[in-house]
Amino acid sequence: MKARTLVVACGVYLVLVCFWATFLFAATKAELILYNGKIITVDSQDHIYQAVAVKNGKILQLGTDAEIKLLVGPRCKMIDLKGKTVTPGLIDSHYHLMYYGAQFWPGYLNIRHPVVTSKADLLRVLGDYARQLQPGEWISGNQGFTLKAYETVDRWDLDPVIPNNPAYLRHSSGQFSVVNSLALSVAGITKDTPNPPGSLIMCNAEGEPTGILSHYPAENLVAVHATGYGDRKDEQKFEDIEVAQQLCFAAGYTSVQDVIVGSVKDIMLYKQFAESGRLKVRLYAMLYIDYPQEADTLAKVYAPIDTGRFKFGGWKLAMDGGIAARTTLLYNKNLYASQISYPYHSQDELNRMVKTLYNTGLQVAVHVLGDEGIDMTITAFEEAMRANPRPDPRLRIEHGLFPSTAALDRLKNSNIIISTQPQWITWYGDGYREATDDATMNQLLPFKTMLDKGIHLAFGCDVPASLYQEPKFAFKGAVLRRTASNIPITQGERLTSREALWVHTMGSAYASFSEDSTGSLEIGKYADMVVWSHDLYTMTGAETNDLAAEMTIVNGEIVFDAGKLPITSYSDLWLVTADMNHIRQDHTATLLQDGKVLITGWESNKAELFDLISGTFAETGSTNRYHRQGETATLLNDGRVLLAGGDFAQKVAEIYDPNTNTFNLTDSLSSVHSYHSATLLSNGKVLIAGGQDQNGPQTHAIAEIYDPQTGKFTLTGSLNEHRSGHTATLLPNGKVLITGGIQTTTPGSGIYLKSCEIYDPSTGTFSLARSLNQARVGHAATRLVNDNVLISGGAYYSNKGELYDYLTDSWSYSGSMNVSRRSYHTASLLPDGRVLIAGGRIDAVTATAEIFDPATATFTLTDSMTTPRQNHRATPLSTGDVLVTGGYNGTNTVNSTEIYVMETTTGVRLKNPLISHRSTFGTFLLSQNYPNPFNPVTHFNFYVPSQARIRIAIYNMKGQLTRTILDEERLPGSYVATWDGTSNNGGMATTGMYLARMEAGDQITIRKILYLK
Repeated sequence: MKARTLVVACGVYLVLVCFWATFLFAATKAELILYNGKIITVDSQDHIYQAVAVKNGKILQLGTDAEIKLLVGPRCKMIDLKGKTVTPGLIDSHYHLMYYGAQFWPGYLNIRHPVVTSKADLLRVLGDYARQLQPGEWISGNQGFTLKAYETVDRWDLDPVIPNNPAYLRHSSGQFSVVNSLALSVAGITKDTPNPPGSLIMCNAEGEPTGILSHYPAENLVAVHATGYGDRKDEQKFEDIEVAQQLCFAAGYTSVQDVIVGSVKDIMLYKQFAESGRLKVRLYAMLYIDYPQEADTLAKVYAPIDTGRFKFGGWKLAMDGGIAARTTLLYNKNLYASQISYPYHSQDELNRMVKTLYNTGLQVAVHVLGDEGIDMTITAFEEAMRANPRPDPRLRIEHGLFPSTAALDRLKNSNIIISTQPQWITWYGDGYREATDDATMNQLLPFKTMLDKGIHLAFGCDVPASLYQEPKFAFKGAVLRRTASNIPITQGERLTSREALWVHTMGSAYASFSEDSTGSLEIGKYADMVVWSHDLYTMTGAETNDLAAEMTIVNGEIVFDAGKLPITSYSDLWLVTADMNHIRQDHTATLLQDGKVLITGWESNKAELFDLISGTFAETGSTNRYHRQGETATLLNDGRVLLAGGDFAQKVAEIYDPNTNTFNLTDSLSSVHSYHSATLLSNGKVLIAGGQDQNGPQTHAIAEIYDPQTGKFTLTGSLNEHRSGHTATLLPNGKVLITGGIQTTTPGSGIYLKSCEIYDPSTGTFSLARSLNQARVGHAATRLVNDNVLISGGAYYSNKGELYDYLTDSWSYSGSMNVSRRSYHTASLLPDGRVLIAGGRIDAVTATAEIFDPATATFTLTDSMTTPRQNHRATPLSTGDVLVTGGYNGTNTVNSTEIYVMETTTGVRLKNPLISHRSTFGTFLLSQNYPNPFNPVTHFNFYVPSQARIRIAIYNMKGQLTRTILDEERLPGSYVATWDGTSNNGGMATTGMYLARMEAGDQITIRKILYLK
């Protein structure tokens, strides 16, 4: 015959009992929280929040500090923003990642700004460097040098300075290079060498090459021979990527778009780097195409690539060069900026290349600055879209400095993106004014007009073609529109800070088809964020100069930290829950029969209830008198709570009724009691013993009994010694052990006691018991499962614990605690018989916690609380966990709370897999019936609102699986599962506590049950 399943509840035998709390768990615990700040979301409503929570690399929730604090999960990192501003991670729409990282290779001669800013600087640096080299060694400069207005440099300037070393020197713009005669010779370039397509080998009037090579094909004739260019190894390029991505993070970029990857091999290196797990920045890459034949070939063989962090997005062409190179394709050829300009492709050739690449289904982008080049590019785009319409191709123009008014309408009508660099207005605006005219400058990057027309804008810094990568320059250019010499540039085209941030986030995300996953801080989007030194919405122009990223987060991972913000790593065992409505210490926290916790005392007469299911506190009436501190709260057998004494309450006692959520006065105490003890006796009455009055205060020995049946107090025998701050523990024989405390001798002074007493309810008298080995006050007493009493801590005493054996009336030392808990900690008996010791005061308030194991009489450190606390309260919950509330943190009285999730002696934690997330309301329900005791099985009724895989299993209190009773897909409906008491190994489960756990999708419901057979 199968074992009968019985449950004992209030003397009635039932099959199953619910221990007050049903948990509906969802995967809603945060791994990272940023709080106490200004979270600018850049969502469609531009919401701003105090805090943000992250889980699994995505935004879990946004809200107030109090709301987000509820989501603290195991090992959660908490970042106190201290009022700082957080925005979505900036997305750079034009960033040459691999190539920028290479600029910091020590093998290059550094000729970047500010090392070289003129022709004289360049020649001096070259001469100094050449003297350190052997003849024939290459001088390879990084990108690159800048010159003063109208300055030029050619091979005849270089040769006298570096006659014995070939040199390859790129201009900062990346649109031309300068080489000396020896480099031309190595490359075999003579006056008879033809210009490669789309580029120029510049020559003088006699047809001799000047050493100036315009655009990539011509530059590459020499670059393939130069050290660090043509011979760059794969591993070096991996290092370049790593260097560059760290620079990205330091600047505040979480996504970048490399729009000029020079070869298929480099695309594959990016892919390899990403698949190795080393790529942290989000990278969208476009392959550069030089020739029509290259477009034809690659369009036929390309394959999509998307590793998650790396995506091959399309193709890049170029139509003109740059202003410093004098190759900007403007209609006005009389300007310095366009002196030697030429279209890199004819209109027909451009049309054909764009159409070929467009037809691959990928994005096409074209580098072009001048108005003539912009018009040609728009024409090619329009032709491709007309010939093969497809939804949302998002064709791009890179830079697009000088669009005509007519071009703006065409850009809007064709939904063409302008990906550009507002920082160039600040850096190069003075040079643009010298190289163009007023009419051309009036066309320069009309941001406001573009946005008003609905043209999509994206911002990128274009390093290494730009001087610096820091975003502050982008905001200065877009918002201030002033040159380095403070000359205003078309002020009507200024953007607001909000608009500039939107373009640099959502605008740039749109440019790479990623606006649904990045660009704003919204639930479900990637947790890519930056903490800034200044508020991007309110900073002044002067403050913009100091704008810097203080922390950068990609996919929820901190990838850059300037060390300005404190980070707290929260415990795996301590989960922060809601704040109480009031700050409290020396308060009461009483577990009610329905699983809620009643909180009273300290700040006011307002009481509140902690709801285990919602994880929140709600006010529940007021006490009739202000008890402040030193009061006691005792759960009576009928479910009511006796609240007695305390500071300011005089002799008042009152009863809390959970059915009405009200406090009602009961009979008054015969004397004032504060910091007394209150013990529920075996007969249901309550012993009130000792304490102090409010005159001095003075301790006393008065004891009295409260009878819930009559609602009256009666005096009983007095203590043998005056005492307060002592402990009182009900022993198995029904007697009460009183230990330690303080006894006042004169007002304001007192002695600590080691004396102990035993109260016998049958005689109503106290008798002296064996004294503690050490005098103690502010200590804790815990009756263990073996019926011994553990005494822990106490003021001025070290880490020695003591154990009382009531059968022999003797004390013995236990093992030592790992830290000295001098006073006012908590000790909580866990379901497995161990004791949780938490907080208290050592030399300062501590958050340290440890576990006492009665089997070995030893203490072992466990994870610390999230907050230092003394005079807090710890309440064992019906789940076996422990709720810790309030206390003093060393500076202030607090209203914060947290829950200790029990770790078993086997190392299996109940929250893993049983209690892994905070309870939240859900729609999958598990209920239980109460059949008669002769029924051989227990029934679990459950409801499934939508099709899901349902798993119902029974676990013991160590978190070990006992029996899986259901694991299958179920359609919507109501069902019944049964358990007959057998385990997975075929044996019968032993009598004890168990947990029934239903898992449905990401929701978990748990019922605690008592199994008897």
